[in-house]
Amino acid sequence: MLTKQIQIAFIATANLTLSVLSTTLHPTATHRAAPPVMCEWYRRNYACGHHFTGASEWCYRYSQTQKRCKVVVTQVDYDSSVCKSCMKKGVKTEVPWEHMIDRSKFDPNQE
Repeated sequence: MLTKQIQIAFIATANLTLSVLSTTLHPTATHRAAPPVMCEWYRRNYACGHHFTGASEWCYRYSQTQKRCKVVVTQVDYDSSVCKSCMKKGVKTEVPWEHMIDRSKFDPNQE
């Protein structure tokens, strides 16, 4: 008898939970967050002095027309690393034994 009461209570709770979930996940719910009015832009400043500006979120107008809004940076991030272009340049640190390395055979400018 006690197990039947527990089962009935569990089923009632599960049904209540399902009905709450179904109402909150219903596509016609009026609780949806409003899309941003403008695109949200961020800027990442690197240690080398360069910066990158990108969109963190596109607005509704952009998703419909593919036309970007005016860039208004709303968030600035600071990164302690160098940007990719500076990384590709290969800023090499000199090692103490550099004077011992013969680089003449690898230099394409030498004849």
